[in-house]
Amino acid sequence: KSTIIKILLKYNKEYEGSIFINNYNLLDIDESIISTSFTYVSQLSYINNDTLKNNIIYDRNISNKDYENVINICHVNKLRDSKKLRDNFVIEDNGFNISGGERQKVILARALLKKSNYIVLDEALSEVEFIEEKEILKKIIHYYKDKTIIYISHKREIIDLFNDKYYLERR
Repeated sequence: KSTIIKILLKYNKEYEGSIFINNYNLLDIDESIISTSFTYVSQLSYINNDTLKNNIIYDRNISNKDYENVINICHVNKLRDSKKLRDNFVIEDNGFNISGGERQKVILARALLKKSNYIVLDEALSEVEFIEEKEILKKIIHYYKDKTIIYISHKREIIDLFNDKYYLERR
């Protein structure tokens, strides 16, 4: 699953055959079009040694309203509200002082602030409890209803949230 997405996003260029999107060969589509059209979040994204807020806004001009909205969607507000320094709470290099699920929610919030038409979440909430994962996904689907959301997961229980479902099996 992840390999297919990485090929479509042009991260992986080693494959046999041809892939066409709307009659355009993937090899002929400029990488800048792909990178501005897609937001990709994997379970392995990186967190900087910086404040909670800076890890989310990531040196971009983000309004306070958009910031508050995205931390509520991703349940990062729970992390912020549990810390004395709130938005100024310093996350250690690669998030060693927060849980894996909190780390994934911070990374997701950062990614959702990128303006793109396609959101690809590749096991992006794999370390979050199932009930909370489902709540976050419902909020993402509602708030980003004008976007195409691709959610890659091993959890079949989550598929009821999505309109189209595809199963990949190895043969």
